Amino acid sequence: MNKQELIEKVTRLPYENYKYSPYVERKSVLRLVSQLDEPQKPVVPQFVADWIEECKNDDFHLFGAMEAISLNQKKLDYWFREDDNMELFARAWLDGYEKEKRYLV
Repeated sequence: MNKQELIEKVTRLPYENYKYSPYVERKSVLRLVSQLDEPQKPVVPQFVADWIEECKNDDFHLFGAMEAISLNQKKLDYWFREDDNMELFARAWLDGYEKEKRYLV
């Protein structure tokens, strides 16, 4: 569930507006929920996004997708082994991703 879905569910909660009621005031809950920070989706290059989509379409699991990188994709293998890209790949697999913006000059 993301932040917006949570806000919508809290909005639909039944409530009573009595001064000494055991119920929580809906406006207070909504104010707190709206302050939540949503995690940013990782940004990955197009070839990484293509690999993730291909693996998900073929019903790979995360480990299988990571393991197959070194066997099939040389460019992807170099990217995967740089810096913290293994973790970035895992986060993109689990949480979704945004494609890196490319500019045409």
